[in-house]
Amino acid sequence: MITIFHLLQFLGLLIGAFVGARLGYTALGVIGACLFAPLLAYVGYRLGNLAWIWVLRSEKKKFQKESTQELIAGLNGKYAFCPNIVLAELRIRGEDISAFLPYLCDLMISKDVYTRNRGWIALRSALPEYAALIPSYFPTLELTKCEEIIQKLKQK
Repeated sequence: MITIFHLLQFLGLLIGAFVGARLGYTALGVIGACLFAPLLAYVGYRLGNLAWIWVLRSEKKKFQKESTQELIAGLNGKYAFCPNIVLAELRIRGEDISAFLPYLCDLMISKDVYTRNRGWIALRSALPEYAALIPSYFPTLELTKCEEIIQKLKQK
């Protein structure tokens, strides 16, 4: 899935490469363009990450203000779009996040592919030891295949 953050990174890379090529060509000709374009493309890419970093920091501050119970309740409500980040915050607080395996399994057998993807990402980032038990799972598989694979995980 491509997000606005990916577009900002790509746009930063393109603008950086263009500016680098123009500056390099003006200063040193073709060799300068070849040297400066990749350098400023990298700088542009990194600058394109700033929006993503800003959003992550603001979300982290928001999560830190919430109580543990509010975060857990938010998994089925206002934080349903980012269970991996909520589970990471709960782990930082010392909570046993393996108790959320049934919740993640339910996400991973949803009829909606995007919901299955969120569950898979959360499982891989929060509970990688369980994700390693189902290497054949992929969110875009047919729902019946996903249910079959997750049933194996629930039995273990």
